[in-house]
Amino acid sequence: MVQLGFAILFSIEKTRSFNICAQVYALCIMAGEGMRLMDSVLASSCIDWRMMAVVTAAKNQGACGSCWAFTSVATMESAQAIHTRTVPPLLSEQLLVDCDGYDLGCRGGFLGNAFRWVIQIGGITWAPLYPYIGMSGMCQRFKPAAVRLRSYRWVVPNEVSLMQAVAQQPVEHYYGGVYDGRCFWNGVYIGGACGTAPNHAIAIVGYGTKPGGTKYWIGKNSWSGSWGDKGFVYLLRDSARVGVCGVAQQARYPII
Repeated sequence: MVQLGFAILFSIEKTRSFNICAQVYALCIMAGEGMRLMDSVLASSCIDWRMMAVVTAAKNQGACGSCWAFTSVATMESAQAIHTRTVPPLLSEQLLVDCDGYDLGCRGGFLGNAFRWVIQIGGITWAPLYPYIGMSGMCQRFKPAAVRLRSYRWVVPNEVSLMQAVAQQPVEHYYGGVYDGRCFWNGVYIGGACGTAPNHAIAIVGYGTKPGGTKYWIGKNSWSGSWGDKGFVYLLRDSARVGVCGVAQQARYPII
């Protein structure tokens, strides 16, 4: 959950291929690919929540094993923005690190627990009121709530169900998050050093298909904006039962 291979080396060609994401999304909309029926749930054939201005910029967890807090916060920020049709709030990861009694602060945590804790205490506060310090500190629990949750849901562990969920909002998940900078094809990570045993958490903020036909997930990491594509990574989609690096096996999302 700490920064594994923080400075992954991407070639200029691969970095450029990341930048076509917005073009692919625009073409998807312009072509009228629209919605298709999947198990009674409408899912867009491509979506990038960043293009809808409901995803905040990538943040930096530093040496603290707080990926679980950053991923939980990322999905709550986006869920609030989608629900209210306003810009996403910047929420406090530090509140979770210091106060969430279901998790272990900088020593790690479990997805879903953070949502459960936020529901229990009545909400999560803004980051400026409780800024991130990169280590566990003394809990300052009684801060005004910026976002409140009603519930959260688990996603059935397969890529079809994950696609349906991400079509509605960004989703958090655990996966075998170790990257090998050599294992990219058309700008999409296709596997290699990662496994399916979960050891890192990121938010899935979209999916699509490259012009060459390579399908991908868009992941928001917490290793700063200088990592990957401004803090985001593209993972191969439709690759195995639980996805490359186990991307689909442990996913959930908050309900505002």
